[in-house]
Amino acid sequence: MTTPEPYGLDPVTEVLEIPSPRRLRRVHLAVAGVSALAGAAAVVAVLLLTGWREVPVNQYEVRVFFTDEATAAQKETVRAALDDLPFDGDGRLLTREEALVLMRKVYADRGTPLPDTIKADSVAEMAVVATSGRYLDCAPLSSLKDRPGVRAFHVFQARDETVLIAVEQC
Repeated sequence: MTTPEPYGLDPVTEVLEIPSPRRLRRVHLAVAGVSALAGAAAVVAVLLLTGWREVPVNQYEVRVFFTDEATAAQKETVRAALDDLPFDGDGRLLTREEALVLMRKVYADRGTPLPDTIKADSVAEMAVVATSGRYLDCAPLSSLKDRPGVRAFHVFQARDETVLIAVEQC
């Protein structure tokens, strides 16, 4: 006896092949790899578009303090040496009165009053140069330490336009 065939249909002659588990694993790995790459590309694009790679630029101020015995020629030599350093700004000399005004500004920015004991004659004359960059290389400043008339120098990093923060000893 023969099995009746459904109306108008041919007998099944082909069997569908079920993929092997190895082949399915390869397909899943390929899909996962493509998804990971697409996700990483999206993250990189977002970071670049939001400015993640912007290099921070810091503001620095180098202050060279003179001894009381420093001559005008020694001070001018130090100012010229500051101009020769690889900094953005030009060196300038500050008298005691100008240094006192600068000190008052620093104290005012910190929100504390300048002590009454600090007068113009107790403040040292100084040479000042401002610069900006990602960091400040102290190596060029080492030549200032041994100059006659120089007592010390300090490097200040500006937090914003007005307030100086971290003092770096070079």
